[in-house]
Amino acid sequence: MYIPLGIKTSYSLLDSTVRINKLVEFLTKNNFLGAGFIDNHNLFGAMEFNEKFINSSLKPITGCEVKLENEKSIMIYCKNSEGYKNLCFLLSKSYENDLKNPFIYWSDLENLMKSKLEIVKSKPEKELSLEKLNLDDKHSKANNSIHCEVDLERNIERNSELGKVDLGLMAIAVPSEICEVNDIESCALKMEKYFNGSWCVGIRDRQENEFLVCKMSDLHKTPVVAIPKVNYIKKDDDEAYEALKCIKNGTYLESGFFNDFYLQTQEELEEIFHDWKEPLENTLLFAKKCSFILEKKKPELPKYTDNENECLREQAIEGIEKKGITKLENSQEYVDRLNFELGVIIKMNFSGYFLIVADFINWAKKNGVSVGPGRGSGAGSLVAYAIGITDVDPLQFGLVFERFLNPGRVSMPDFDVDFCPKGRAKVINYIVNKYGKDHVAHIVTFGSLQSKGVLRDVGRILQIPYPVIDRLCKAIPSIQGFNVTLEKFMENNADLEKQMKSNPNIKKLFDLSLRLEGLFRHASIHAAGIVIGSKPLHEMLPLLFDEHTAVTQFSLNYIETAGLVKFDLLGLTTLTIISKTLDVISDRRSGECDLGDVHSSVGSVSENMLDISKIPLEDDKTLDMLSKGHTVGIFQFESKGMKEVLVGLKPESFKDLIAVISLYRPGPMENIPKFIKGKHKEIKIEYLYSEMEKILESTYGVFVYQEQVLQVARDLAGYSMQEADLLRRAMGKKKPEEMARHQKEFIKRVCENTKSTKQKAEDLFNQIVNFAKYAFPKAHATPYALISYQTAYLKANYTIEFMTASMILEQQNTEKLAELIYETKRMGIKILKPNINKSERDFKVENDTTISFGLSAIKNVSGSCIEEVISKKPFVNMQDFYDRASINKKTMESFIKAGAFDDLERNRAKIFNEFNSEKVKKRKISLFEVIEDDIQKWTEEEEANYEFEVIGSYIDHHPLHKINPNNFGIKWISTRPTKEEDVEAVGLLENLITKKSQRNKIYKIGIVSDPCGMWRFIANDSAELAALHKKMVWISMQDKGKFLSVKNIYPLSEKLKRISRINVKIKSEQDLLNVSKKLKEHIISPSVSKDTVDSYDEIYKKPSGIELMLRFEQQPPLKIGYVNWSDSLMNSIKDIDWEAEF
Repeated sequence: MYIPLGIKTSYSLLDSTVRINKLVEFLTKNNFLGAGFIDNHNLFGAMEFNEKFINSSLKPITGCEVKLENEKSIMIYCKNSEGYKNLCFLLSKSYENDLKNPFIYWSDLENLMKSKLEIVKSKPEKELSLEKLNLDDKHSKANNSIHCEVDLERNIERNSELGKVDLGLMAIAVPSEICEVNDIESCALKMEKYFNGSWCVGIRDRQENEFLVCKMSDLHKTPVVAIPKVNYIKKDDDEAYEALKCIKNGTYLESGFFNDFYLQTQEELEEIFHDWKEPLENTLLFAKKCSFILEKKKPELPKYTDNENECLREQAIEGIEKKGITKLENSQEYVDRLNFELGVIIKMNFSGYFLIVADFINWAKKNGVSVGPGRGSGAGSLVAYAIGITDVDPLQFGLVFERFLNPGRVSMPDFDVDFCPKGRAKVINYIVNKYGKDHVAHIVTFGSLQSKGVLRDVGRILQIPYPVIDRLCKAIPSIQGFNVTLEKFMENNADLEKQMKSNPNIKKLFDLSLRLEGLFRHASIHAAGIVIGSKPLHEMLPLLFDEHTAVTQFSLNYIETAGLVKFDLLGLTTLTIISKTLDVISDRRSGECDLGDVHSSVGSVSENMLDISKIPLEDDKTLDMLSKGHTVGIFQFESKGMKEVLVGLKPESFKDLIAVISLYRPGPMENIPKFIKGKHKEIKIEYLYSEMEKILESTYGVFVYQEQVLQVARDLAGYSMQEADLLRRAMGKKKPEEMARHQKEFIKRVCENTKSTKQKAEDLFNQIVNFAKYAFPKAHATPYALISYQTAYLKANYTIEFMTASMILEQQNTEKLAELIYETKRMGIKILKPNINKSERDFKVENDTTISFGLSAIKNVSGSCIEEVISKKPFVNMQDFYDRASINKKTMESFIKAGAFDDLERNRAKIFNEFNSEKVKKRKISLFEVIEDDIQKWTEEEEANYEFEVIGSYIDHHPLHKINPNNFGIKWISTRPTKEEDVEAVGLLENLITKKSQRNKIYKIGIVSDPCGMWRFIANDSAELAALHKKMVWISMQDKGKFLSVKNIYPLSEKLKRISRINVKIKSEQDLLNVSKKLKEHIISPSVSKDTVDSYDEIYKKPSGIELMLRFEQQPPLKIGYVNWSDSLMNSIKDIDWEAEF
């Protein structure tokens, strides 16, 4: 019998194709008793390995291949829990030796042994023998042999005190991998010294130098164990493994490679070792000594204080008093709820968790870090509200505590906390300082070889031309932002199947990519999660380090089972926008106005700063703005679809916004029309049961929140809230057997409680099941709606401050900045173009109606360049600027194109053409001696286009600013927030992006601008469309709800040629004289003099061009002639009230 001890899994990043679930299948199928894994200097997969092995009645042997100081390595395994703790310590210590290439010194082992000399040994963990795994009788002979063979731990006399120390580790040393030939004795002595007889000599295969193996074994009578390399499971996986190595090493896949690192069966190894059976048999003896099982542990928190329960109670009572709750008419309701929650929290031993979270949140608030009002079901806790974890009153908004925590919950409660991204690091530093550097760590996450990435990697190593690979990758569709798998992509893909049949390289590309897809590529740090340990973390799990930042080696899925509690500290940019807006308000209002007794909730700030937590939640100005769909810059409400919902709903309260947040999701979205009609009393609201009215009345008869499911179960079926939450979870999991059990019980109890028919109860169950598939918790929607409302309130009431702050924070996001600039202009606020003498680094409020442009928002302008300009301004003229400011060519060109020098020299073309003259660079002559005065100025259109190039929007004027859409019977499309069936629009086609649908159909996403904003459309790919790039276009579209789909698109000039008539509106005699004066130059007819328009009859003799019609208010229309369309005509009639017909 034989147990493989040398398996590397996919956690040996880019060095193994072994997936643990596939490994378990293979071992079970081939009658193995267990296996040992030795990933490369990590225990990333230890928890998954142990969990899946135990569940499959296989013995897990936990270890890893450890790098030594001399670039050699040994395999170290855990005999018991003490060994696991020591291996974790050694792995963590190795990063102190070298962050990039961690290793351990032999002295690290010696120092560890010395530190254990005076420590009482931990009580041995209960061993898991092979018999206890309930293996089949066919293994009984092997099991018995474990007990009858000699013990591997020999009683060797040792003079050193270190001989008394057992680190709980077993090790295997392969001679060729641990030392040079002439160093065998020295290495064997070290192994014996540090592992005290608990080690073996490893032999990879029979090609190994058996002389060296036997020599090392004989020195200390050390057993020899077979440890073949295993980097893939099946023999035919060899090429996939070789490809993986090429990806790792950046080499090409060549033919003629050879390796035998697959998982050999027992029969194959018995054949190989037919004349030397001990190395195979000794693997069983080795496995017997490694009894350690990495079992699930109960999460442990650091102790916050000696009496956490009493401390939590005191903080909660103090909190509701500070918030004035004890003075409310329904204060007893709050007191009862508080006592109920405290009872549950204390009974479930979660007081410490609440205190720890409240501590770092309240520290953040006191130290200038903006914190979100809450996130997730935790907002349903009154205790959390009282001690400062959340800013949402759960009783005010009907939030349910049991949705967050109840005695039936088996996992830890989970508060997700939003912080301003810029302050998040400060909060983490506070936590590290409070609990100790060795008690806090980030959480590892793994990047994998995804469909597009693996195709590109394999394509490169196969040397397939880049355009071929790029085309294939672009053909892979995405669903909700995630690329589909290669297997899914290949389904029913006739075109790809044809390519694979005709091109062997394409077939090989996909064959290899399919085998590698999903394997881990690299380790990185999870964006939000951290852990805080009750003791030094290296005693609980292995760590790695990234620039001295501790990171757990277990991923998010296994943190809790390792005995740790995860804390999610998320970064939310919207909080930075709110905080920045409050700063701008404070700067402007300081000393200028009295804001009453409101103070900031964002740290130590001026008394003049608005307190965002105390703004009124029913502000008419805010709700009116949202009802009109003016939601640019508003958290959660910016999408086209969301605007349409708000315009249709016309929210009249904050609670309406909570409902919108919950409804605007796949599934519940279908109920939006019914919700809106119910609000506006356009339909009669009916309830299946009368008892449901009080539950659904506030949502107009529509199920909107998960909490409503709990309330229905409680009020109609007589469930406790704990039972109701279990029902809600079962509905979410959609497990047929579990659902059938709940359905039977629910229907029975509804019938008993309401005396209704079984059919009616079934209808109710089906109704809530269909809703529960997509239901959103009100406790999550409410804090998010609050953040949305806060941004809307600031925009509606502190418009210029909010827009300035938003533009400052989006200075490097050109597309978003352009949208904000358009919105700012729409609201009547002027944005000054960049000015080298007046502009600052960031956007700045100049007065109540004006914002100055920030230099940071100009492309190719660095922070150091801005500091250079600001420190040396003002500049008298261009020569002065050139002499004193050291600016590179790209930056200079961007300044010119943005108009930053207009106050010094209005002719932008002049400085652009000559500033980089070689003579000027060498300072031989003045800049203005080089520049000729007669250089032609850029046209208005050229200036606008250059502005767009370096700013991403138009500051002074849009190229279409002379066109009045009303003349053509349309509106600017960007001003239309509501859904319409057909849309006609004029715009400048700024960009075209090529996309591919799930059905491999190429299409285009177009970005079009007009003087009021930018918008997107979708269209079929065509050469005609591509030819219109950067041109003024006329577009006919259909509104599909989520997007505008193009029916027709052509140059604006072509559309204008189709004008058949111009109707000029005449309201007075002065209008007639004005029209006559402006149009007489453009009327064309051989029978009519340009000096007169009196002889109308002559015009009809020879019709030509566009018919010109005068339309009077009380007289019949008069046709006065024909005109040809031209820019000159456009300029002549721009101030006249007219309308075109096509």
